[in-house]
Amino acid sequence: MENMIAFVQYIALIAVGAERVTDILKRAYLEKKNVNSSVYQLITFTCGVVLSVIQPPEFKIFNFDPLVVHVIVGLAVSGSSSVWHDALSALNNFSKTIKATAELQSATAESTKS
Repeated sequence: MENMIAFVQYIALIAVGAERVTDILKRAYLEKKNVNSSVYQLITFTCGVVLSVIQPPEFKIFNFDPLVVHVIVGLAVSGSSSVWHDALSALNNFSKTIKATAELQSATAESTKS
């Protein structure tokens, strides 16, 4: 569970960075031209890959080759950072629920022994 949370945290962080760079490029250069919206996703993908190369994840992702990991990160980032923030929130809540349930079961087991 911890690796999954770390993965989503990493993607969310890279997604925010890639979206900021894309937004800067959009405002500076692309807004004045009639550009297809898919170009923005391509730019966000590229920024995600570059940021992943600059700061690779510090954990193993399915024992994939680093190049594959960078492409996966780029593809994941090209969606939306809000999706990853929502996923991270859900995973954190799920993790807390699992821990609370384990503590409750442990406390219940101890009280029945007494």
